[in-house]
Amino acid sequence: MRELSDFPSHDGHIESVVVGVGQVKVSFQTWNCFELVLIFDDVIEVYSIAAMTDIGDFSVIATEVEIETGLEKDFFSYTFLDAWDNNPVLQITAKSMKVYEVGCAPSNDTALFDVGLDYVGEQGLNG
Repeated sequence: MRELSDFPSHDGHIESVVVGVGQVKVSFQTWNCFELVLIFDDVIEVYSIAAMTDIGDFSVIATEVEIETGLEKDFFSYTFLDAWDNNPVLQITAKSMKVYEVGCAPSNDTALFDVGLDYVGEQGLNG
């Protein structure tokens, strides 16, 4: 496993989305079978229309979020876009994102891959 500096804009598809308290894990397979895991931290919003479609692009936009004490500017809107019509498929509002390359699938139709609990922290392990 190696950490990447950013999410490469490869065509591919979302394998799974795991939502935890303040954290989201997205398992993604690129068109050339690389398995990636994207970890979003300090998540405050997840919006999904149809995660089971081909992804053609990915955007990151700085955004302001209204919280009890006013506007906070340290958030980003991470959006996966449909390959066919460029509509948003999955949007995550969070403070940060890390990307890991975890392997290479034998084919582009490999079933959901398991990346373990280490990527979602210790949520749920102690209770």
